[in-house]
Amino acid sequence: MRFTENQLDEWWHICYHLWDERRCRDVLTGEAEAEIQRKPIPNDITFDEVERLANAYGCKVLAGGKHSKKIVDVPSGTVIPIPMHGKHVQEAYIKELKDLFAEIENRRKEDE
Repeated sequence: MRFTENQLDEWWHICYHLWDERRCRDVLTGEAEAEIQRKPIPNDITFDEVERLANAYGCKVLAGGKHSKKIVDVPSGTVIPIPMHGKHVQEAYIKELKDLFAEIENRRKEDE
């Protein structure tokens, strides 16, 4: 996975404020992406991990109501609402995110 200079700057800024060095390194090296891409679809991905991955792919993470967040990919107009019940994201939403991230990656490759 390749990151633009702006994305790297954004991630280091987030890391500075959150100081979760392991997660920042994981996202930058693709380990967090590998976690979400494993098969069968994982059911132990936390909301924080989803949010970090979404940010790494250039998506916006918005509050979506009382108990949910929305992952928004502006260029494609895709919105994925994710209910926040429990500690982990449900498998159905992980699948939607995997599809979205694959679409974003394909779009990046086409732009190069």
